[in-house]
Amino acid sequence: MMDDENFSRVLTDGGFGRNVGEYEGRNILIGTESGEGSEGFCVVVYWNDSETDESHQIATVDNSHGQPVHVDKYREGRKADREVIDSEVDTVYEAEQYAKDNWRRLASFHFSD
Repeated sequence: MMDDENFSRVLTDGGFGRNVGEYEGRNILIGTESGEGSEGFCVVVYWNDSETDESHQIATVDNSHGQPVHVDKYREGRKADREVIDSEVDTVYEAEQYAKDNWRRLASFHFSD
């Protein structure tokens, strides 16, 4: 699955955002998509723009594309960095915990110039 597909599925396929905190006046949320009967997963860290009613990806923690578990970090709507973390994260539950533990750092990267 492509990252945009993962993000769309998190937001529309019965997924729901769980608020993890506030960064510079914006509520930061995480959502999870995991395939049934599959080991594939994606945890999305994102925020909703209340003025435009749009959701914006901050980062994804996933093992999609047949790759080791990694974090894709986004800035200005584009993928800006990738960090392989397969030694730290192996399951969807560990990916969610990673997102919860690191959302501030990921948001700081996303909103930096």
